[in-house]
Amino acid sequence: VWGDVRDGGERSHEGVDIFASRGTTVLAPVEGVVTAVRDRGLGGKQVWVRDTKRGWNLYFAHLDSQLVSNLQRVSPGDTLGLVGNTGNARSTAPHLHFGIYQSGAINPFPAIETEFDAAPELEVQQLATIMRVNTANSNIRSQPTTKSEVISKLEVNTPVFILAATLDWFQVKTVEGVNGFLYRNLLSAVDSIALEEKETYAFTQANSTSDSLSVDLAHFSSIGYSGNGRKLIIDKDGNLLYLTSAD
Repeated sequence: VWGDVRDGGERSHEGVDIFASRGTTVLAPVEGVVTAVRDRGLGGKQVWVRDTKRGWNLYFAHLDSQLVSNLQRVSPGDTLGLVGNTGNARSTAPHLHFGIYQSGAINPFPAIETEFDAAPELEVQQLATIMRVNTANSNIRSQPTTKSEVISKLEVNTPVFILAATLDWFQVKTVEGVNGFLYRNLLSAVDSIALEEKETYAFTQANSTSDSLSVDLAHFSSIGYSGNGRKLIIDKDGNLLYLTSAD
């Protein structure tokens, strides 16, 4: 495991050892580029892969053979080499030494852990197609966590389309096309207001000035306003249209 004492305490184990039969294939876990193919030192036959997405340098050591070349691009599942016991592992059973480096060695175990607590099962429910923001300056985030980037702020009563849900978050899309995540408590059902009978033209897109339809407002209800001030109307079949402020 990570941190085991080596050489009488002079150094510690900077990785994890994964024991497997000699010749077991070692697969690339990520998309990346091979930055080194070496046969020397403690690691013996080794392959280094740069994980460009996370900025990690992945280290695969004690290989029996290497099956990639330097600067080769790899995808998840590509074979890097075969398990062995080269280098300072000659006196141990065949195994893969796997390490991760990012400004020094970091514990790789969390990256390969596969046993997790099951996520809570969600209650079966019918999601609304459209909901409204119930709090001023509500943050749309890039991921369903408060630690992620804020990509937009919405004012109270702004309608949004519901795309998906987790236990605590909705994935939403705004009328203007911004796609992100809102905390569940920031959304409520839309206030639907029946409209009086009136023949008028309604636009099919929020910012359109030409694509319009002739409609009878008696068949629609008002559910809010888009960011450019157009009134959103919806019929019983879920068709969404946009009126100018004059209507």
